[in-house]
Amino acid sequence: MRHIKLSLILFVGFLLVANMNASGDTPSNKQPVPVNSNNWHPITRSLSSQPELYQNGDTIFIDSECTLYNLNVTIEDLSNNIIQSSTITVLGGEEYSYIVYANPDTYKVTLTQGSKYLYGYFTIEE
Repeated sequence: MRHIKLSLILFVGFLLVANMNASGDTPSNKQPVPVNSNNWHPITRSLSSQPELYQNGDTIFIDSECTLYNLNVTIEDLSNNIIQSSTITVLGGEEYSYIVYANPDTYKVTLTQGSKYLYGYFTIEE
């Protein structure tokens, strides 16, 4: 029984380490996603800054100084077909990881909150 527990602990540890290495979430691997944000104007004082987007492989990182409630994230291909869409909350000061489940290609990411929106393009490579 002791050997089974030890084997299970080692196996789970291996999976965690392999997952951390595969994701490559080190800051040097993240690339900024240039965005068009002409519409992201502060409506209230509490929403004084727009989020920043970064990409690493198939993951988009959303970073905001203030909490963004009911933030809609939409991923579209270049033919305007929606690949994914979710409504999330991004906590202020904490980076949110959004995994894009799509084949290698170029996509458009749009963040919408109420009447505010911004968008940018990113590429998932093989």
